[in-house]
Amino acid sequence: MSATLTADSPARFGVDSADAGGRVIATVRWAAPDGTVRTGEMAVAPGLRAGTRTTAWLDRSGSLLRNPVTPEDAVAQSIAVGVVTASSTGLLVLGLNKVGVLLLNRHRYAQWEKDWAETDSRGQHRQP
Repeated sequence: MSATLTADSPARFGVDSADAGGRVIATVRWAAPDGTVRTGEMAVAPGLRAGTRTTAWLDRSGSLLRNPVTPEDAVAQSIAVGVVTASSTGLLVLGLNKVGVLLLNRHRYAQWEKDWAETDSRGQHRQP
């Protein structure tokens, strides 16, 4: 979508006015898909003059996206989500394994206790 700067974009002097990638925040005007004229702030190249046309990224409702995701950011986010998901799944499986072993050991110990009690009651387990 095409947008027009409503004022000169600031020159990049300080860290406060700079956005990621050497861009600055400026006010732009654009026509939404429903035909209404809207204004908002977005990242643009520094030093542009009022009236300069630039590309604006809109969401499904026609609202301005201040900083659209770059392909590199999308890949990095996908990798991060994959690593967190894989780690969480591994920890869940490990935890379920530990709980299963604990429950099986409890059952086995109870069975051993029962067998020892039966052996003792028959008098087969006596100390000399």
